[in-house]
Amino acid sequence: MYQQNDNNTIVRLSDNAFIPVADGNRDYEAYKQWLAEGNTPQQPPAPDFADAKSAKLETLKAACDAELENIYSLYPAHEADTWFKQEQEARAFLANSSVVTPFLDALAASRGIDKDTVARAIVHKAEAFSVYAAQVIGRKQAIEDQIKQCETLAQLENVSIELGALG
Repeated sequence: MYQQNDNNTIVRLSDNAFIPVADGNRDYEAYKQWLAEGNTPQQPPAPDFADAKSAKLETLKAACDAELENIYSLYPAHEADTWFKQEQEARAFLANSSVVTPFLDALAASRGIDKDTVARAIVHKAEAFSVYAAQVIGRKQAIEDQIKQCETLAQLENVSIELGALG
């Protein structure tokens, strides 16, 4: 007895051997003879729903990571590593201009721009990224909820993973 899978692979069920679709291959010739005798291969088992759901959630997670990585990929890694420090000093400076901000001082001096302008630009970019990330993460969570509510493979297959920021 044989099974023909969706990707047109043939499995001999007696030993789970994969049969190459190749004329002249003795196993494939035996399979063709078996078909000629009026036999029909079994259909593959339906995918396990729990596994399909887990796989869809993993795909969603990877899509979210990739969407947010699109922002990070615009900057050198070491620059992105300083974002927290930049924002921390910029917010502290804007709240109290007498606070010590060595990173912000060096950044403003090397750019030839006053510290207030640099601090405001840093906070503006940080807030824009935060809003974008929130949109992507919120969309991911909404899709995650849709996936978790699915009760059939058909419903699961109809869940689209589109994470681009909305509006």
